[in-house]
Amino acid sequence: MRNDKGHFIKGHSGFRNSKYSDLEIIQEGEKYDSPSDFIKNNKTFYTYATKRGLTKKIKYKKGYLINYYTDEELIAEGKKYDNPTEFIKNNSRAYASVVSRGLTQKINYKEGRLGNRLKRLVYLYVFSDNHFYVGITYNNRKREYEHSEKGLTAVSSHKRKTGLTPIKTIVTDGYINAERALEIEEQIRIDYLSKGWVSLNQRKCNSLGTPVRKWTEKKIRECISTCKFREEIKDKYGSGLYNAAHELGIWAELTKDMPYMINYYSKETAIQIASKYQTIQEFRNDYESLYVIISRNKWGKEVFKNMICGKSDYILDLNTGIFYYGYKDAINFSGTKLGLTGLRSQLSGRTTNKTSLIKT
Repeated sequence: MRNDKGHFIKGHSGFRNSKYSDLEIIQEGEKYDSPSDFIKNNKTFYTYATKRGLTKKIKYKKGYLINYYTDEELIAEGKKYDNPTEFIKNNSRAYASVVSRGLTQKINYKEGRLGNRLKRLVYLYVFSDNHFYVGITYNNRKREYEHSEKGLTAVSSHKRKTGLTPIKTIVTDGYINAERALEIEEQIRIDYLSKGWVSLNQRKCNSLGTPVRKWTEKKIRECISTCKFREEIKDKYGSGLYNAAHELGIWAELTKDMPYMINYYSKETAIQIASKYQTIQEFRNDYESLYVIISRNKWGKEVFKNMICGKSDYILDLNTGIFYYGYKDAINFSGTKLGLTGLRSQLSGRTTNKTSLIKT
């Protein structure tokens, strides 16, 4: 800042240019929709605002990132992209807002959700020699490549055999409910066959082309209704139900009134279950919520006292023929003077192994 004579003086943050007042900088920022809009149009002033700690005092027209877009704008933005991966790559900030507002299931991507088993697109190939192929897909771009002349599908084979180029039509308005897509696909097949066309389909149009979804919304609701605590859900039904519920956007709704219970398991039950495992990692893979409870209650020393920490690496001493259960066991009882890092380095081959120990 300047003194009464207009000279620069040293403040808390070093020498500070006071050519513009704080008020002028704030007023400049309030001309714009958001911080990113401010940066784009007046980077100098935005830099001043940042250095002086004024960014939170500026009332942008559309607010900060989380409020920069309306829900409708976010959904429209998502529709520009082929799939969620492309959305994240091109506009990660907007995608973060989509996730935080629970809008992920409302966006109809051009190519759909990669691997999505809930929605399908129906397409049709028509050849001039009265052959046709109707299909459904969760990823139009991928399927189109598979039907190219280099592919191994019936369409690809007919292209190579006849030299004809088919006309492709997207029948549905983007990706729709998978079961409805199956109905449309079958209707088209029957319609073309009734007119004397020859089908290239090698199967009846009644399959999604992927395994039947195990966790339907109905089944998820039924299973969760049998549980009293959140810890109980994953232990009873595994991560498959948990992941499917999130994909369908119903997890928060179904568990909002369901309490956590830190002592859902007693210490004795934890010890009994853990006794069936050799390693902590194996135990944790199967009982994640119980592992958390053990950590919170600090039961680890008692529950895991006879278990190996980490993965089950068996270490053999070639001189004695003794097996050790994991690196720590080998360090404690084999007589090696190496620490954990050193032993791992030698047994993994990163450095020359100078011990009589090998990993089996």
